Amino acid sequence: MLAGVGAGAVVITMLSPAANATQGTSQLLVSNDDPTAADGTTSTSVTIDGSTNLTLTATVYTVLDGSCPNVFVDPSGHGQTYSILTNFNPTGVATVSPTNPSGLACTTVTAFTITGVSDGTTTLSLSPMASNHGLQKKLSDVPATVSVTVINSGSTGGQTCVDTNTCPASNPAAPAVANGIFNSDPIAVAACKAQFPGKNWRGSAISGVAAIMPKPESVKDTYSFSGWEQQVFNMLGVVCNYPPETVG
Repeated sequence: MLAGVGAGAVVITMLSPAANATQGTSQLLVSNDDPTAADGTTSTSVTIDGSTNLTLTATVYTVLDGSCPNVFVDPSGHGQTYSILTNFNPTGVATVSPTNPSGLACTTVTAFTITGVSDGTTTLSLSPMASNHGLQKKLSDVPATVSVTVINSGSTGGQTCVDTNTCPASNPAAPAVANGIFNSDPIAVAACKAQFPGKNWRGSAISGVAAIMPKPESVKDTYSFSGWEQQVFNMLGVVCNYPPETVG
């Protein structure tokens, strides 16, 4: 099956993903040209050229590799499933939809639509997340990545769309922002490693943020990005038991 959003979602029959992960954990694979993701690797790249691509979009596909544990093989709702967290570094160049697909099984192929916002290059990280710490150990903590280059978008910063009902969301989800903070802030990293000893400290902390983030999720768009990032930093402070400080 294939997970996606909008009218363009397509259903694909279940296929066996390639087996090339480290034994004991399953790696998320990504492909930019195969709707089955059967040729997926840990990283790929896309270029969105506004001079030939008026919609400023590209699609990539993900699936867990062949070492996906049996616990995630049942898509009927009776077994365990996983989700995928998305994060851009830097932000402002592109957006992605869906931002946090869930209910995924071993053979689920997920389609992500990347939309160019402004000229530049960014890296999209796609991190598989299980529902609890034990299951997270069965998933690689190395995200799949997509290098995204946007050219001829007509913008060097900010959104270019006019209809605010169809513009990409201005801020990513709290778990994605938390993941980005870990890539740049040693204070948060040190505190969360101390709170959650072991190699899966990142997933545990991000799951904690997901549990306490404000509802509905659209609340995130009432903040500037820097303000929202600070809010997520404060949530990490609660989850990882350290005083709120200025993010960065």
